Amino acid sequence: MTWLAAIPAEQSLGKAQQNLSRFTRELAKAKPAMASMRNLANQALLASELVGSPAELRRHVAQTVQRYIQQLGESTDLIAAQAARLIRPGATVMTISYSSVVLATFKRALSAGKHFRVICPESRPICEGRVLAQELARLGLRAELVADAAAPALVSRSELLLLGGDALAPEGLVNKIGSYPLALAAQAAQRPVIALVSRQKYLPLFRRAWLPQEPPQELWPEGEMPAKLTILNSYFEPVPLALLGQVISEAGALAPEQLLGRLQALRLLPILAA
Repeated sequence: MTWLAAIPAEQSLGKAQQNLSRFTRELAKAKPAMASMRNLANQALLASELVGSPAELRRHVAQTVQRYIQQLGESTDLIAAQAARLIRPGATVMTISYSSVVLATFKRALSAGKHFRVICPESRPICEGRVLAQELARLGLRAELVADAAAPALVSRSELLLLGGDALAPEGLVNKIGSYPLALAAQAAQRPVIALVSRQKYLPLFRRAWLPQEPPQELWPEGEMPAKLTILNSYFEPVPLALLGQVISEAGALAPEQLLGRLQALRLLPILAA
């Protein structure tokens, strides 16, 4: 169902607002770890409080969604332009998973004439890191694909750890599993940890319940699983803010302690904070 399909024009305003509320809750539940989805739903609901008719509601929602998508694209460009300056020619950079803003940063640095090396953990079980390494190699960059378990020991060979993120909240930076041990390794090796996160991914809180368990067959693909075996397969984990050196958004770079109050002051409607 699309946004406008959720609020037919022939409904009363109250009914249309109820349907929009139900749709936004389902949207947030579909991708619970993705703050951009939750914030888009939040903005659409806030916009619905300002209208006087179903037609006006549809118009406001359509404008909100269009503007939000446009801002996401603009944010990626602005963040990449800042982060690319941190990569010096000949450097080695560690990352994890497949982040569009991290990839945009590498492309921006490459277009500036910088040649560097990127260490990419596989990022199991989906192996997005393999996709990133392949794409970087096609661009002409030196990419090294490594096993996830080997990655923390290789952080010391890099100059910085560059992370994307699906959410940033007081509880930490939510990113692909494996990010936390990489950040710990970076702290031990005294390497900076740089998070690239647009403000569309900022939240005033992040609940553990928003880290869903994915299909166990991804970790046990062959045969029947033993009856007493429990498989935990979550794609995401929080990295404590204290492990981050900088967070770069479209508005610039800030230290985590500068961000905490701003995150806590954000307004998230109760139906999306549950």
